[in-house]
Amino acid sequence: IYYPQITDLPKDVNSVYINKQLHDIVKPFLAESNEMSIDYDFTVKNKKLFSVKFSGYQKHEGGQYEILKSFNYDIKNNRRLTLSNILKDETHDKDKVNQIIKDNIEDKDLRDTFPGLSDWMGFYLTNSDLVLYYLRDDFETEFNKIRVPLRNLRQYLSFEVDIQRDETEIFIIEVD
Repeated sequence: IYYPQITDLPKDVNSVYINKQLHDIVKPFLAESNEMSIDYDFTVKNKKLFSVKFSGYQKHEGGQYEILKSFNYDIKNNRRLTLSNILKDETHDKDKVNQIIKDNIEDKDLRDTFPGLSDWMGFYLTNSDLVLYYLRDDFETEFNKIRVPLRNLRQYLSFEVDIQRDETEIFIIEVD
């Protein structure tokens, strides 16, 4: 199990909080006795925000289950991004955003059963997409992933989106 520790952030950004949150994501897996593998990837890392995707698998009762978690942080506004705060105006924009998401789902069955944005779903950002992930029921072993181009959502998002790459100096320590 690997996870990052963040240093060298701007003075007004709480790196202690961020590092505790990153540890808390993997903490439940540290006590597991089943075979598993979890690694992380910075899917976005720039001066305004970063997104970390934790992915791997866990063997359990003769099967293998996908593990997928994420942590998204708006450096500019010093806050963790969640599905409950990524929209500028959740009350007015949620239906429009749900329609944009549905329009980007290729699988008809997944599109027809998409429940709409909800706090129980996970997400991470890439340089060009918002990626939603969730399990439709407790029997699924792999997450459903929906990629939505950020350019289609930009006007509804509560954080600045830079679709172009713009690297920042964040020092990462890998913890095993």
